[in-house]
Amino acid sequence: MPILRLAAVALAPFLALASGLAPAVAPSAVIPILMTVGPLLAVFFAMVIGAGLRRVENWYLLLLPLFFWISAMLAVLLAERPGFRNAVGLLAAFLIGLNILILFNYFYLPLRYQPYSLASISQAMGIATLFFVGINLSALVTFLSLPLWTGVVMAFGLGGFISAHNFWTGKVPAGRALPMIVAAAILTAETFWAAALLPVSSPVVGALLALSVYLTTGLARHVYLETVSRRVALRYSLITMVGAALVLGTARWV
Repeated sequence: MPILRLAAVALAPFLALASGLAPAVAPSAVIPILMTVGPLLAVFFAMVIGAGLRRVENWYLLLLPLFFWISAMLAVLLAERPGFRNAVGLLAAFLIGLNILILFNYFYLPLRYQPYSLASISQAMGIATLFFVGINLSALVTFLSLPLWTGVVMAFGLGGFISAHNFWTGKVPAGRALPMIVAAAILTAETFWAAALLPVSSPVVGALLALSVYLTTGLARHVYLETVSRRVALRYSLITMVGAALVLGTARWV
């Protein structure tokens, strides 16, 4: 069984890379890839987590990588530029590979596990997931006439899930995390609602969603750890404002 887990750790990033780059050659292959590679990645992560899945909260560790990969593949399906597709494939391989390696160390090699590495990769993957989700929801609203309120509800749910995952990996107790999770979900939904009304492209909407979850989960984590200060708040605020200014300032308004 350890050999099979090691094989899962080795194969997962290559599978994510191949599935991310394949649509650049055959765009019509995205749906078959979703139906075949998705279950394989789920099996690989389940093998690594192992008996940990008996605890309900550990399902966060399985679902977030799957949400990330599915949202990335859907963004590839909607992408027009081959360069963007290739970048998504490389990012998916990197984050999937790093995530499953950290999980392996977390469960089986505690001496090699770096403190807070699981929380850090979860935050990075959550931010990337919301970026792709923003692209997908914006495209659905714009091109397929999905009702805006449906996209807002989806953004609320996914924002809440990703925030809950980040707080759980950050060891924030559920009682203290719940108000922050609700606040982060509301901010995510409001950000999508406001961004979807702007005459901008889908990647801009995704970038604004990613910035919103970066700000809320990052600050909330510092508040719980009692490490928040004027300097920390200023850093998060400046990064978010500068990021939003760059995104909106360089966006193509349509």
